[in-house]
Amino acid sequence: DSVASFIINYCSVGNTVIDVGSHFGFFSLLMAEVVGNDGNVHCFEPTPSTFSILESNVSKLENIFINQKAILDEDSEIKLNDYGLTSSAFNSINNSREKKNIQKLNQSKVSVNAITLDDYVLSNKLKPTLIKIDAESSEYKVLKGMHYILNNIRPILCVELGDLDVDNVKSSREIINFLIEEYGYKPYEISNGKLKKHKPREKYGFINLFFKV
Repeated sequence: DSVASFIINYCSVGNTVIDVGSHFGFFSLLMAEVVGNDGNVHCFEPTPSTFSILESNVSKLENIFINQKAILDEDSEIKLNDYGLTSSAFNSINNSREKKNIQKLNQSKVSVNAITLDDYVLSNKLKPTLIKIDAESSEYKVLKGMHYILNNIRPILCVELGDLDVDNVKSSREIINFLIEEYGYKPYEISNGKLKKHKPREKYGFINLFFKV
């Protein structure tokens, strides 16, 4: 997995790292192992049912801090589409990307609090070296709430992208251009544990890209 490879190769002992969209904690646990007891991992997972599993999965680790909040571009209370535990990877503030099967999914709406990552980082005096963002088509809004981080701390990023025909969502190319033009980040893909330059395309299927200054 490219994200696992990225974490193993680009996290170090003692780092502060952030996992936006932790789901059940697979990558959070890997991060915690790599950064060790001197490092810390800050996780965000808004869906209550998913969060409770994340909580039990990481409960024995003292270097993981979990937050049942959404990360967006402003402080707000939002309604989240919750498709139940078996389909929880599709939970989103947007309409689901699983258009074909959506009727079969058991959807409910839950209210969750959203904050900006800037506010969290500033209030906790953090200097993250790496941030992973997997926010089910809300990646642009997550990044919009990271102006201070991207401008001043400039961590390395892992961002899940994909043009999945979700209404009112920025295209992957627009997100890539935003990071390049506004903050001077460059896009990379990973091969054999090494970052290599990525040439932006007009349209993307599901992909994780990596960005650094």
